[in-house]
Amino acid sequence: MPNRLIWGPLVTGWITASVCIHMFYIKRIRLREVPVLASVPIIDGATPDGAALHTSLHGRLFPKTRGEFTVGSNWRALDSLADYLLRHPDRQLTITGYHTLDENRRTLVPNLGAYRADGIWQYLRAAGVSPVQVQTRGIQTEALVFVDDTTNALAFAFDAKPATTAQTLADGQRYIDLFHPMELYFPTGSTAFIRTPDTDKFIADAAEYWRNEARRGNPIRMHPNDVLLLTGHTDSVGSDRSNQRLSLGRAKAVQQVMQQAGIPGRVFRADGRGESQPLAPNATPEGREANRRVTIVVRRRNNPTPTPPR
Repeated sequence: MPNRLIWGPLVTGWITASVCIHMFYIKRIRLREVPVLASVPIIDGATPDGAALHTSLHGRLFPKTRGEFTVGSNWRALDSLADYLLRHPDRQLTITGYHTLDENRRTLVPNLGAYRADGIWQYLRAAGVSPVQVQTRGIQTEALVFVDDTTNALAFAFDAKPATTAQTLADGQRYIDLFHPMELYFPTGSTAFIRTPDTDKFIADAAEYWRNEARRGNPIRMHPNDVLLLTGHTDSVGSDRSNQRLSLGRAKAVQQVMQQAGIPGRVFRADGRGESQPLAPNATPEGREANRRVTIVVRRRNNPTPTPPR
């Protein structure tokens, strides 16, 4: 009997201690669970043929303060999105990239959200999606969630595609920085491109980029090896010869506007490609609108410390 009196409390105590230790470790494990970023849905079900798209992007899509998209296993979802848009040319996709104020302050890109959205568009473009179907934009928000300095700062929205005009295409262009290509659009037969706040921002930043050199009599060349490429394009209406001439004329017209803004003439490389590099099929009016353009971009090369030319 004395042994039972001794062992009873010991067993009870051992069970109680085991339960407490077990619960402690469970709580500790739960506290150490790795947080997961929510998936980004890509959903559309409003097509006349009843087809629907239901997919999503998973994982850590962007490092903090960076705009490079981490594809990883998300290529399947992006390929599904591209295929859906190709099969439904009447649908328009808006890609929104987000950034925080602190992120944008710590990067040289004027709009980090737009840079993030553009990465998705470039993937879709490489898959053959027409630019008349995709709009991009960048928005600042302080509601972004970060996990281990990564975020999933994207959103996708679908709508019926509005009538495509040179103006709507121009309004859809977003300026990221001088080193990301931007399209300038033209009315039929015109060499005067459509001005927007984003095109004006590109021109202003390019003038600032070479500002010292543009001053009369300044012997110092800034970024002496960098060039500003202006590549003109047309639709397929007209002969090859006339389209070649028109595309070069458009590039030269853009150069004139930029030189008037203070960009030195030596940095330009103007070229005309006629109808040889379409963005969209020339078989439709919308495609022809998209192809009447000039692509502008600064190409960087290794630059020495600015010194007076010999």
